[in-house]
Formats: sequence, C-alpha cells, structure tokens
Amino acid sequence: MLQGIGAERMARLMDGFYRSSYDVVISHDGIVDKFMGDACLALFNVPIRNSDHVQLAIRSGVGILETVRDLNDRRKGEPDLAIGVTISTGFALAGRIGSNRPTDYTAIGDVVNVAARLQEHAAAGEILVTREVFGAIAEGYPSARRREFQLKGITGLVSAYSLM
Repeated sequence: MLQGIGAERMARLMDGFYRSSYDVVISHDGIVDKFMGDACLALFNVPIRNSDHVQLAIRSGVGILETVRDLNDRRKGEPDLAIGVTISTGFALAGRIGSNRPTDYTAIGDVVNVAARLQEHAAAGEILVTREVFGAIAEGYPSARRREFQLKGITGLVSAYSLM
C-alpha cells in the first residue's frame, strides 16, 4: 500500500511507472490512450490493424510487470507498487471522441469497460485475460486458471483466465 508516502514521492513513482509503461506499450506497436491513477489504458490493433495484436498486448503486459518489479527493486525499503494487468479484445469505437484534438483519441465500448472492471480483480503480478483473448492464445498457456467474475455494470458472469 502506498498511502502516506507523500505527494512528491508518489509523483516520482508514478512518473517512473508512466514513462516505463509508455515505452513498453509503444515497443509492442500499441498506443497509450491514458493513465488513470495506477492504471494504463493501452490500445492495440488501432489505428493500424495488426493481426498479432493479442500477442503484442500480452507481451506488453509482461513487460509492464517486469518494469514494475524493477521499479520496486530500486525502491528497497519502501512500499511496492502493486500492478496487475488485464487484457480484453473485441470491437470498440476508436477515434477522436469529444474533441478534434489528436490527444483525445480513445476507445469506448463494452470491451473497454470489461477490461477496466476486470482490473479490480487482477492481483499484483497477475495477467487476467478475457475468454476471447484466451481463445487466441490457449495452447501457449495450458496451466491458465479460469475464474468467473460478476463485474459492476456488466450483465452476466465474465470468464477470465489467469496467465501468471
């Protein structure tokens, strides 16, 4: 838990997390939509389509977890930044929404909402993927554990698989 570390130390920690996460996402052909607290919303397969987008998203998630471990190792004696990763795939509306400024490029839709709600259930160091993602990568993760979640604002149970 990072409560009580002070605004300046928190700002330095989050700046390091944001910078390293951005670099990882970009290196895997993704774009960073936005940072929200300790969350990074990254998009793959837009605006340029990439048939390998699921694998790129997973590699990006693994890379983010590795950079968080590195950040935590350098901060010995301080509370760890505890990050879990969720990956969802499907159709969303992506584009400039609410403004014509290029910085307002985003994605909206159920797939984004599921990923955001599932994030609340990802433990530190864990990658949770939706059933649709798992369907594309299942043979590479034979020991993945299936879990079911009732997510706020989502009708029915959502199946997710823990990859790590």
